[in-house]
Amino acid sequence: VKYFTINAPAATAWRSSAKWPPTGSRSQVLHLAGQALQPRPAKAAAQALQVDTAPTCPPDPIQPNTGPFAQPCHPAKSLAFTGPPLAADTELTGMPLADLWISADTPDQPVFAYLEDVAPDGAVTVVSEGRQRANLRKVVAAPWDTAGTPWRRSFAEDDQPLKAGEPVKVSFDLLAVSYVFRKGHRIRIAVAGSDPRERGRPEVARTLTLHMGGATPSTVTLPVMTAR
Repeated sequence: VKYFTINAPAATAWRSSAKWPPTGSRSQVLHLAGQALQPRPAKAAAQALQVDTAPTCPPDPIQPNTGPFAQPCHPAKSLAFTGPPLAADTELTGMPLADLWISADTPDQPVFAYLEDVAPDGAVTVVSEGRQRANLRKVVAAPWDTAGTPWRRSFAEDDQPLKAGEPVKVSFDLLAVSYVFRKGHRIRIAVAGSDPRERGRPEVARTLTLHMGGATPSTVTLPVMTAR
């Protein structure tokens, strides 16, 4: 695998590895609690979010943010969980994983998660993203090596409609990443129920509820590089 590490020194930004994720990547599990990312679970809690049925992104200053140029942006209506300022530059290289306990008032609800870099001045950069339809959440054994990421067939018999108010676990990977979060920046996870680039979005009022702690510990697993 040949890959580029964003924010790495220019002389070493292009890298190669015999496998993915590279040797030296360690999985760090962080729990979503309140508005924070923390290493240990908290007491059981839930946060409800009215899904945005017409989400938009700020216009791209260089080219239209539509079609093939569409880029992710921080959802205005989302639940955000932010870590503390980093004491040193921190590299994430690999596939972030989201394990989210959600409920909804509709039989089907898309779930979107965004890995974000929050600068000291508050500027937000979306680093990676992932999505999964909650009714097709069933994880089964994959017919090939998925490098530890959950795999879903999405067959008709795998359809599991949501029951109003009943929490279910939705597990999915975010797009592979190699990114250095600068010292003083913060890592943030945003969870939303819609995305501006989503096709066939149901434009009906609905509520997504994220459950945390206790028997429903919503977490994100980050691939932290500990050696280079």
